[in-house]
Amino acid sequence: VEGGFYGHPFLTANRIPRPEYSLGGAYARRDLLQLAGRTIMPEWTFQAHSAANAFTFVDPAKVGEGKGLPADHAGDMFVAQRGSWNRQNLAGYAIVRVLFEDGQPYGEKTIVRAIIDNEATARPVDCTQDLDGSILWSCDTKGAVYRVKWVGKKAVGSKP
Repeated sequence: VEGGFYGHPFLTANRIPRPEYSLGGAYARRDLLQLAGRTIMPEWTFQAHSAANAFTFVDPAKVGEGKGLPADHAGDMFVAQRGSWNRQNLAGYAIVRVLFEDGQPYGEKTIVRAIIDNEATARPVDCTQDLDGSILWSCDTKGAVYRVKWVGKKAVGSKP
C-alpha cells in the first residue's frame, strides 16, 4: 500500500518490538503499541533467518507446453534466499517458489536446497526468468549461474 507503514525498523515479524526500541532500550519508543496497531502485516512470511535476497514473478507468457516451466507456475514467485550463519541448524540457502492464486500467496515449495549435512553448499543471490521461461539463479560463493527448467515429470537443475 503506497504510504503504508510496515513496522520497519521498530517492529519485526508479527508486530514484535525490536529490543533496541522497547522500553528501557537505548532508542526506546513509547509509541510502540500505536505503531504496532497501524502496521500493515505482510501477505507472506518466510522462516526466520531465511534472508530472502531477491525474487522474480513468473511471466504467464513464458510458461506452458514446450517452455521452461509448466503453465501452473504462471504468476508464482521464485525467491533466492541466503541463510543464517549463526544458527545451530541452518535455514535458508534455497530457491523457493511461493504459490499464488487470484493474486494471493497460499503456499511455498523449496525448489533448490543448498544445505547438505547442515553445511551451506551455495549462497543464492538473485533469480530471474530467462526468455525460455526457466529460472536462472546466481550464487556468490561459486561464481556461477544455475538454471531450473521443467523437463517433463520433474524439474532438473543445470548450469546454463
